[in-house]
Amino acid sequence: MGPQVRFLAAPNHILEVFAGYQKKNYFKTTPPGSPQEDMSAGGFDGYLGWMWIFANGGLLNTRAGMTVDNADGLYWNARNYKLSLNLLQPLWPNKVNLQLGGEYSLVAYTAENANFNSVIRLDQIYTGIVGINWNINRHVTALLQYTGIVANSNIFIYDYSRSIWSAGLEFRF
Repeated sequence: MGPQVRFLAAPNHILEVFAGYQKKNYFKTTPPGSPQEDMSAGGFDGYLGWMWIFANGGLLNTRAGMTVDNADGLYWNARNYKLSLNLLQPLWPNKVNLQLGGEYSLVAYTAENANFNSVIRLDQIYTGIVGINWNINRHVTALLQYTGIVANSNIFIYDYSRSIWSAGLEFRF
C-alpha cells in the first residue's frame, strides 16, 4: 500500500515512482521450536520505472526496485533488489500481441543461518516470460504464456528452477 505517481516526461514517455509498505502473511505452520523460520513479513516496497509507448500500440517498460522484508522469523529478513524489462509488441494490430519480459532479483538476507554453518544467504533469481495475447473482441482476450524461473543461492537447498505454462481468458465489461 502506498502512493504511485506517474507523469508524462516527454511525448510517449512516462516516468513512474512508487513508495509504500507491503505485508506478506504466510499461512503455513512454522516448525515447532523454530520461530526463526516464520516467513511472514512487512516492510518498505518501492520502485522507479519508465515506459515508452510506441506509435503502433507497443510498449517498453523498465523498472528498478527494492523491497525490505522485516520478517517475523530471523532467517527471512532480507533486502530484495530487482531490475526488469518488459515489451508488448503488436503482431497483428488490435488483435494479437507478443509479450516478452525479464527480471533479475538479488535477494540479500541479513542473518547468519545456524542450520547452514552460519552462512548469510544470498539468492540470485532470473525470470523470463514469453506470451501471446489475442483480442478476440473488445470484451474477450485469450492469453497463452510461458514463464521460466531459475534461482541460484549460496545455500544449495534454496536453488530451484520452474517452468510455468499459463492459459486463460480475460473478460471485460
